[in-house]
Amino acid sequence: MKSKIEIIEELFDNGYVKDPSTRALTYNEDGKQKGCAYLTLEGNKCAVGKCLIEDENADYWDSEEDVFFLVPLALDMSLDDILKEEYRGHDIRFWSDLQIMHDDSQRWARDGLSDYGVERLNGLKSKYRE
Repeated sequence: MKSKIEIIEELFDNGYVKDPSTRALTYNEDGKQKGCAYLTLEGNKCAVGKCLIEDENADYWDSEEDVFFLVPLALDMSLDDILKEEYRGHDIRFWSDLQIMHDDSQRWARDGLSDYGVERLNGLKSKYRE
């Protein structure tokens, strides 16, 4: 199982920060950012989406709901049941924090994190340092 810090570094430091174009953003017809999805038509995945078991038949892939939406979808399962094995064992608040970091447009600039985003990413790392 990966630690929370390992997951944060994998997704953000070595992922979205290096290439923000891989964020799973969705857009309105006028081109303005609408939100994000677990998986976009272009194949990009959000923070939680990158850690989910790849099941194209799952109900959550085209959802733009927050991570708490996944728990009722799992019905009698836990969130761990739909996460890849190496990402299991972490509480839903952790996953929610990652999703907010991914989704919040104020945390991102065209070429990576905004100043506010750097501050929030450092805050996440402090919060979850084990």
